[in-house]
Amino acid sequence: MEKHIGLDMHSTSCTLAVLSGTGRRLQQSVVDTNARELCHAVRSLKGSRNLCTEEGTHSDWIYEILEPWVDEIVVTCE
Repeated sequence: MEKHIGLDMHSTSCTLAVLSGTGRRLQQSVVDTNARELCHAVRSLKGSRNLCTEEGTHSDWIYEILEPWVDEIVVTCE
């Protein structure tokens, strides 16, 4: 099953919203802003994974750590 992940990142926590391919909300979770927690949260999702996050201070870091675990990653500008 295709999953679309929206990532809202802050200095101490990140919110992940997961939608199905049809746009139905499947889950929402808050994890600490650290590589281990973020990778675990993304890897735990079965099926293909497409991630979208906004450009910001940590967007390069997010791209680097999560790119191996998703099929597509998009960083948007404000």
